[in-house]
Amino acid sequence: MHIDLLEEITALVDGEISDAKRVIELSDIINSDNNLGFERFIQSKIKSVCSQRLAKEKTPISIVESIKSKIFLL
Repeated sequence: MHIDLLEEITALVDGEISDAKRVIELSDIINSDNNLGFERFIQSKIKSVCSQRLAKEKTPISIVESIKSKIFLL
């Protein structure tokens, strides 16, 4: 499998692709290949399990401030 395609599957599972045409194209590619379909299935299951089991805790302010300071330096 091509690494870029795997990354796009991850983006698709995460809902990060906003271009509806690309979503359809990727879905068609994935649906035509059993290995890619299995990859999407596994990524979806992992995302589901993680979101259900990991505590939804607020990020500590020290980490938020650290990230903000690094963003503003860019």
